[in-house]
Amino acid sequence: MLKGFSSPFRRQAHQALCWSGRSAGTWAFQETPNPNVWKFQSDTGVPKNTKSQLLEVPGVQDVLVHEGLSGTWLAITRQSGTEWQVLAPQLKEFLQSLPDTEAEIQLEDASTILDATEILEVLEHRIR
Repeated sequence: MLKGFSSPFRRQAHQALCWSGRSAGTWAFQETPNPNVWKFQSDTGVPKNTKSQLLEVPGVQDVLVHEGLSGTWLAITRQSGTEWQVLAPQLKEFLQSLPDTEAEIQLEDASTILDATEILEVLEHRIR
């Protein structure tokens, strides 16, 4: 819960931050016991450089990225003096602009297969 914020603000924040991203799936936010941290959750993954890009957003102090079986979530800590009312629209815009990670994963899988093929070729033809 956001201490010091009225119920209408919390309702507006919830409406503003629960959205369907264009390509990165659905993102939703959740308040945490720490009023300086909000949790953003998605059903899809995020690119590897997401944390460093979020740290460049004015007002963001820290970012924790978790990807697991239950989905992806980001714990974003705001800088002291930054209001969520100002930061939330910037985070929404950023998260909606994330590329689809499915294509990135497929490229990584293809790269892994190529690496395994090269290793087998070396083992079979150069070492023996």
